Amino acid sequence: MKRKHVLLLILALILAVLWWCFRGPTESLQREDPSMIVNRLWVDSAPVKDTDYIHALVMITRLPIGLVQRASSYRFVAERFDYRRRDKRVELTFPQSGKQSRFTYRIWACDDLPPYDLCLELSSNPWETGPRRYYGMREQSRATKQHLELRRRLLAGIE
Repeated sequence: MKRKHVLLLILALILAVLWWCFRGPTESLQREDPSMIVNRLWVDSAPVKDTDYIHALVMITRLPIGLVQRASSYRFVAERFDYRRRDKRVELTFPQSGKQSRFTYRIWACDDLPPYDLCLELSSNPWETGPRRYYGMREQSRATKQHLELRRRLLAGIE
């Protein structure tokens, strides 16, 4: 009888660990509204030197168009895209090449790269090179001068 209880306890413990591994950590992340992907600047890193490259992504709901960019203080490459978003799915068309791409994403609260407090993870990067994880700010009023300048430059390329 005791052995049966021990086996049931071990089985329950194994199930709890499996549940935690496959559901627990993702459920414990503070998930954010999927619409936060738009009208927000997303970057992959914070440059230390003027020659450091960063990748940036911005999607504007008003048009709806967006821009992906790889830039340093001295060089930048950018490409505009048209998009359609449904919940956590995005379909893109790059007008220059006609290339189409799609991805899913998730957004959650994080503190990996202060002062950024949001993480964005794409299922795949729609631009042929670039990261799958980006960082953004919930409150744009917390933005650094560098962040605001990059946002201004990106939006100037779109509007």
